[in-house]
Amino acid sequence: VPHHRHLSARGALRRAPALRPDRLAGAMVYYDAQVDDARHTVTVARTAAAHGAIVVTRACATSLLRSPDGSAVIGARVLDKETDRSVDILADRVVVCAGVWTDLVHSLDGVRAAYEVRMSKGVHLVMRKSAIDADAGMIVRTEKSVLFFIPWGERWIVGTTDTEWSGERDEPTATGEDVDYILAAANRILATPLTRADVIGVYAGLRPLVAAAAETPTTKLSREHVVDVPLPGLATIAGGKFTTYRLMARDVVDAAVEGLPRPAPPSVTDQLPLLGADGFPAVRAAARRLAEDYGLPLAAVQHLISRYGSLTCELLDLIGASRSLGMPLLDGYPYLRAEVAYAVTHEGALHVDDVLARRIRLLIESPDAGTAAAPEVAAIMGGLLGWGRRRRALEIRRYADFAAANSEALQSPEILPEEATPTPVPVPA
Repeated sequence: VPHHRHLSARGALRRAPALRPDRLAGAMVYYDAQVDDARHTVTVARTAAAHGAIVVTRACATSLLRSPDGSAVIGARVLDKETDRSVDILADRVVVCAGVWTDLVHSLDGVRAAYEVRMSKGVHLVMRKSAIDADAGMIVRTEKSVLFFIPWGERWIVGTTDTEWSGERDEPTATGEDVDYILAAANRILATPLTRADVIGVYAGLRPLVAAAAETPTTKLSREHVVDVPLPGLATIAGGKFTTYRLMARDVVDAAVEGLPRPAPPSVTDQLPLLGADGFPAVRAAARRLAEDYGLPLAAVQHLISRYGSLTCELLDLIGASRSLGMPLLDGYPYLRAEVAYAVTHEGALHVDDVLARRIRLLIESPDAGTAAAPEVAAIMGGLLGWGRRRRALEIRRYADFAAANSEALQSPEILPEEATPTPVPVPA
């Protein structure tokens, strides 16, 4: 990518007219990349399966299995949440990479690890593209952290927060205060203030931070990962960040396999492409031909290639077998019905929320959080999974409740903190 370079305040305003001149001292331009984290996670799991892993979804480990004398870990008891059936799985080594659930796993089984995990909640707002006049993403310093303005297709993602969380781990929720904080932080440096009317969606996630002390604010905790072997047969990992996941995996697997009767070969993760990466340039170059062959708009094929890489041909085969799958799932959005079918046939989706929240991002990209697409998604999934009318209605209702809870923070009154006295600050553009 090109080298970074500095900009004057005038140069920054040419790139981002949305910025307030009185808050701008200068900027720096640099180049980065972005990824759909939900698609990436699914692809990592599928890549592991392609190399022999068994991937079990909708399941959770409820306890560790111990040796007869209790001195070593020899497996785990796993609950299948679809059938409520528990299975004991024996293993030479068990790795706990449970993120914000790590301490819960440790406490259930009396494991004393060398660290604790604190949960930090991060909230992002999805904004209309027209709300922010800029042709590049922006990162701005705030009192507590940094504020990101990230281009996301025809939208912006703006955030984030960094607040301690002690609630339910499954679905952390944004609050009205979170929304107000992000809008207020953004409006300190934007010439045209953002309002809740500009917000399409909101979502929240939890960071598993390694605690240094019980009273340490989450903004001061380490983003680096920690690996521990608290018991024979058990390795645990916590902390880290998205961009170092391969290094984290290498370190914890190295710790887990140490001492096995048969030595494990060195890690090759740095040489292993994810599914869809192999042959990607050739598929991208063939986009126009593929569009002609399958009778699809070029933009639709390019959309699939950007999301599935060289696996796009698998989706095109589904469309070839059923032409209706080549139609848009929802008018005004690039997602195709084939992506719903593919989520079931190749990516383990079992419920409507699996598709709309974690395979297709209409939960955060659509003003109605994807509820208008839920009946069509239920129909496609039902045909593949054998759902009757009652089950489809249940899935639609369940998703509507899920979407409403996710969007609840946008329903509370808008009360923005007062502006501080403007002072010029450097704003990287």
